[in-house]
Amino acid sequence: MKVFIDIGAHIGETLQEVRKPEYGFDKIYAFEPVIGNCGFIIDNFHDSRICILPYGLLNKTAELKVYNPGSDGATIFKNKKGVVENKLETVCQFIKASLWFKEDVNADDENIVKINAEGSEVAIINDLLSNDEYDKIDKIFIDFDVRKIPEMKHLEKKTIKKLEKLGYTNFVTQNDIKRRGKHPVDVAGNRIKDWLGDAKDS
Repeated sequence: MKVFIDIGAHIGETLQEVRKPEYGFDKIYAFEPVIGNCGFIIDNFHDSRICILPYGLLNKTAELKVYNPGSDGATIFKNKKGVVENKLETVCQFIKASLWFKEDVNADDENIVKINAEGSEVAIINDLLSNDEYDKIDKIFIDFDVRKIPEMKHLEKKTIKKLEKLGYTNFVTQNDIKRRGKHPVDVAGNRIKDWLGDAKDS
């Protein structure tokens, strides 16, 4: 079975692309902790392959405050670039990524993952690596928003080096797409199209 796992689905920008028949996905998981965004996906994506999960993934299971919910930069990090003081905030549910992978991801499937978790991507990847669940991933696109958090931005390069040192070549980042001279890096659907197109041709 061919599976797509969208970690940080927002309002379905990636879903709009990956549900196209040419990609051949049999199952599509959409993680989105902001309930209003989940409602938007439910109302606008009528596809039996899409399983909407109303929580986020992290390196622990917890209820956490999310700043600027509903925006395309909603985050658990108050000091992330773009977070506006005194704007709307809400409490959302998060579950430990490795536990979900252990229970719901089959290593025999073709598992393709996108992470756009507004700063939480490093914690998710490290949790999967530490608990021997990362190997279930065939291909992964990582959007490193951790670079927008001043005291954490160094973790982008550290995580890439860690993956390379462990011998993983199954990942690309937003910089990889940008360097190819294709679509602007800030256009979510186009980034996914470029990445999946390359993956399909390789």
